[in-house]
Amino acid sequence: MSTEASPYLGGVVRAVWRSRWNVARLSVAVLVLWVLAVDTGGRLARRQLASLPGFDYVAEVRFLRAAGRYGEAMSIADAGIAVGAG
Repeated sequence: MSTEASPYLGGVVRAVWRSRWNVARLSVAVLVLWVLAVDTGGRLARRQLASLPGFDYVAEVRFLRAAGRYGEAMSIADAGIAVGAG
């Protein structure tokens, strides 16, 4: 065996070195795609949560008071006041 590198290996190294910026761009694109794909479920869940309608505290308190569930009505009313103040 000779100690010289084969001409084929030298050609591969030169080809990779010439296309280093293409490989770098491809690597960055794959990284960005992976980051976006990983968070897709979380983003969808946050959008669905944000699109839910607001809670009608007054109607809920009225319903609970009519049903005689005064403790629950008080806690819902306190939560509504806290949300309105915040």
